[in-house]
This record gives sequence, C-alpha cells and structure tokens, in this order.
Amino acid sequence: MIVFVPGYDDATRVNCVVVAAAQFPPDATLLIGGDARREPLVHWLALHSHESCAVFAMSHGERGRLLCADGTALGADDVALLGDRSVYAYACHTSTALGALVSMHGAIWWGYTGAVSAPVEHPKIVPIFASLFGFIATHLDRACTDAQIDAVIASLHEQCWDAADEIDRLSQQDASIDILGAYYALHHIWDRLRVWSPGADAPRKHPAAAPPDLLI
Repeated sequence: MIVFVPGYDDATRVNCVVVAAAQFPPDATLLIGGDARREPLVHWLALHSHESCAVFAMSHGERGRLLCADGTALGADDVALLGDRSVYAYACHTSTALGALVSMHGAIWWGYTGAVSAPVEHPKIVPIFASLFGFIATHLDRACTDAQIDAVIASLHEQCWDAADEIDRLSQQDASIDILGAYYALHHIWDRLRVWSPGADAPRKHPAAAPPDLLI
C-alpha cells in the first residue's frame, strides 16, 4: 500500500495528524507531509506497476484531479499508471469525474462527490478518525466485488454513527471539542463516498446517502 497524505495548509495538516495515529500495513510506503509530492508518488506507482498495490490518499481534490503541494498528484493522464489498483481518496470532488475515468481502465476508485470536511484536530477526537480511516485502509484491497464494496460502505456507515455518539459523549465532558466540525466530517465520510468499479454505469454508495449520485 502507498499512503499519500500531503500537509501544506490547515486542512491537510490535520489529515497528517490523523494518519500518524492510524494503523497501516507494516510494509506500506508512507508519503506524508513534505514527502507527499507527485514525483515520489509516480515513482512508487511505477515501481509497483505489476502488483495490486492499493493507494490511500487524503488531500484536496477537484473533479478531474487529486492535488498536492506541487499541483496535480494524480489526474487523467495517470490512468495507465494506476492500472487495476484500488484507490481511496479522502478529497473533495474526485469521484465526480476522475473516479469514473480511472475505473474505465480497471481501477476501483473510492472517492467523494462534492466537498468534504477535514477531520477535527483534538487529542480526544483524532483517535476516532484514525480508527475510521484505518478501517478503510485495511479493507481497501479486500473489497473487489459489488457485494464486498457494499459491505464495507455499510460497516463504515455504522462506525461513523457510533463515532458520532462517542464524540457527543466526549463533548459533554470537554467544551473545547469542535462537535459541529466533527459531525460534518463523520457525515461526509460515508454520505458522500462514491465507489467506481470497472464497467459500472454509476458509482456505488450507501442506500441512505443523499442524492444525487454525483454532486457538482
């Protein structure tokens, strides 16, 4: 697995804090903070071009590209490089166009439509978000069929609701917790998740996710 998490502004630096607390496979390649640039990402993707090496990313995004400090991290020109990998990108908009495109070439794209909120940086809350993203990373390579993808989405939905209950409990003890920001992020993690599989006409999502399938 390649873990790609830039940290070049307030939102992405919070991502770095969360990822530092998450569990990833021991052999994962970690490109975090200043190391998360396009050049090393392309290098490691090319190095593992003949393997099903998943990519876990958190950053900013646009409809047609995943961003990093030096501009485009992944875009339309990288479909061949991604091959048939599973890619998770907690970033705004990337499932709206980029996810559909790379899935046409064999990849499974776990991304988001519309804007998503960054996790909340609070010592009591970071472990909760780290657990959620660690769950996603753990199951990324294991969910290949529609049924398996749906099962992961359903479990993620349940875990986000459980996390919201835990944050509500913690906020009653600690008024410094940004409870609204935490709720927004938890909601976006499952509600705006759109998973594109090869050959699909539409992305998969949770049945309770708000319409439409894709947000502008």
